[in-house]
Amino acid sequence: MIVKKIALAAVVACSALSGAQAASINATASVALIGVTGSTPIIDLGTTFSFAASLFSSGTGDLASVAAASPLTTSPFTATNGSPITVTASWGQFVGSVLNATSIGAVENRTVGFYALGTFTPLGAPVAGFMPGPMSLTFSATQTGPITGTTRSISASYTMASPPVPQTTVPEPGALALVGLAMAGLALTRRKAVSA
Repeated sequence: MIVKKIALAAVVACSALSGAQAASINATASVALIGVTGSTPIIDLGTTFSFAASLFSSGTGDLASVAAASPLTTSPFTATNGSPITVTASWGQFVGSVLNATSIGAVENRTVGFYALGTFTPLGAPVAGFMPGPMSLTFSATQTGPITGTTRSISASYTMASPPVPQTTVPEPGALALVGLAMAGLALTRRKAVSA
């Protein structure tokens, strides 16, 4: 009887320990991209971005102990809804697709970004033992410089988060102009009401 109780206690303890790790990670990861190139002379929707190197910048939660400047392998990103994305590190892999791509700004200073959703699968320390779970990836690339010549440069980075962060949209310039006109109209109406 005592042996059965000990065996039962061991089974309960083991299941409690495995249950503690059988969860999706709760973390964020920021990644710096080096040697960014675009498939088009001026970046926009549809541009495919390639990277000479991807380096882990910082992490929170379950990824807080990942060393800064540790390498990742980042597949080329295409700023088109539905495009596939893969990011692989020694500690895990994100596989997803672009949900919402945006482009904003004049050609001399344009920012292209997108929000992607997918699944993160833990592969090693510090998240070994966790279950695969949903993750978001938010990418942003900015191109600056003159329209002609070869002096245009592209900088880019991305952030991954599990659980996924809510999607935020960048207002387009036309929408911002409408908001400005509405505010000016309200100010004018208020001024007339005060002076009357």
